[in-house]
Formats: sequence, C-alpha cells, structure tokens
Amino acid sequence: MLKGQESSRRTDDDATSSESGPKREPSAKRLKLFASILGLLGTVLSLAVPFVPVSYDITTLKWPTAEGTKSVSAPLVAYSPVWLNADVPCTAVRSLDARTNGPATLLSTNPPSSDYGKLTGLILQVIEAGVMGVIFPHIDTKEQALHAIREVKYPPVGNRGFGDSARASKFGFLPTEQFLDYVNENVMVIGMIESREGIRNLDEILSTGIDVLRIGAKDLSLDMGYGGVVTPEVKETVKEVCRRIRDSKVILGDAGLGGLTSQEDFDELCALGCRMFTVGSDMACVKQAVVGKRKSFDAFKQTHFAEK
Repeated sequence: MLKGQESSRRTDDDATSSESGPKREPSAKRLKLFASILGLLGTVLSLAVPFVPVSYDITTLKWPTAEGTKSVSAPLVAYSPVWLNADVPCTAVRSLDARTNGPATLLSTNPPSSDYGKLTGLILQVIEAGVMGVIFPHIDTKEQALHAIREVKYPPVGNRGFGDSARASKFGFLPTEQFLDYVNENVMVIGMIESREGIRNLDEILSTGIDVLRIGAKDLSLDMGYGGVVTPEVKETVKEVCRRIRDSKVILGDAGLGGLTSQEDFDELCALGCRMFTVGSDMACVKQAVVGKRKSFDAFKQTHFAEK
C-alpha cells in the first residue's frame, strides 16, 4: 500500500511540474518584453528632454519712478530668482544720502524692515561655493549673532541646508560626515560690531559661540555722531571693545582703524589682540597698483624728454 501511494505521489508531482513548467516561460518572456519597452521609452524621453519647451518669466522694473527715488518692491516675489542684473543710473546715486534720513540703501535683496534683512540675502550661494568664512555686518544683538551661526553651520551647531553635490563638498566626492564636520569646525562666522547697540550687547554676543568679531570703526563713528571720521573718541571706544573681545573665547578680527602703513600700526593691532588683518579691499589694491604704474610711467616720460 505504501509503495502504491508513493508512486502515485510521484506521478502527481511529475504531472504538476510538467503542467507548471510551460506556464512560466510565457511569463518570463512578457517581463523581458516589458523591460525592453520601458528601456526604449526611457531612452526616447531622455533624448527628447532638450527639445521640451521651457517657459520662464523675466521681471523688469524701472527706478527711479515717476514718484522719485522712493523704495519699490519687485513683483513675482513668490518665485525663486535665478539671477539678478541691475543697472542703476549715476544720476540716481548722486547725493542719495542727502535725500534720505540717514545712509541710504541703494539695492537690497531683502526688505529693509526685515528682522534679518542685514544678515541674509545671497548667503547660501556664497557658502555653497566653498568660502571659508562669511562676514555679517551690523551684529547688534544676540539674536542676530545666533541667526548668523545658523546660516553658516550645519546641525547640530546651526541650521544650514545640506546638499551633497555643491562645490563646497567637492561636488559630492567628500564623504558626508567628513564634510559636515569640516564645515562646522573650519568655516568661520565673522560678525561686525558697528554701533553703540552692538557694544551694549557685546557680552551676550560673545556668549553665542560666534567665531570672529571685527570692528567697523567708520560705521561706529557714524552711529556715535562723528560723521564717519575716526576721531580720538571713536578710536578709544574701538580699543576698549577690542580688549573685551580679546579677553573672551572669540577671535578678535580687524579693529577697523585703517590700513597697515607701518610696523608701528601692525604692532599696535597685535597688542590689542587682533588676529585677522585687512591689507586692503580689492578696489583699494587695484587703485594702488594703477597709481604705482602711473607714477612709473610719468617718471619714464620725464626722464626721456629731459634727455632730449
């Protein structure tokens, strides 16, 4: 009886396998055909992408308007701008400060009334290019200093948005963990103290963990009512601020007392505790080179015609 049942089972299994075998082949063929069609369709679509019509909006606004040099707001504010090209006539710039209450803003990517209008704007594009430090002007409060840190540092230190294909991360070739640690440890948040309010809140600003603080002596002079001139009173205030920063854990940057013209200037700044120095702006360096070339040319010319 057992042998009969066993042979019966084998016969049934063979029949089952012989029935199911042929059914799998058409199914596999259909899958291969389906995959081939999808692959062909994907190739066709990828080749067609450059020929797909793309629409974009260009916003143009003219300023000054018929109402003069009053502030204007650009339309399409809900859009994400790709580029900005601004042509400002010299006649509009001339004496602009005289027509406004205080220093005038010629162009801003943020509303002047924004809480962080002085701090944000095109910062993201700058840091994603791989810069090693971002300078934030007019750090007047602890909240502004913390906001600056959040814009530059990655979590848990800040709240900077992360993308693993930007130039800063060598277009994704740096391991993510290594890149995040490198940025948080090395990319500097540099704030500028340029007002009496900033000086009043200096201790709170120093407690935020900001990397570097610099002094804007000329803006501080304006705020103190000296018209942008670094008077002895302004200079003494700057020195006192420098000493307070030097005695903290924050790096003291440039004191903003002018260019380095002598060894005495350098020694004085070092004595104050400065560890970051401005040798000149790009335009100042260009101007210096041009003036030097002009002097050399004039000397050549005078020598040549004197010999004649």
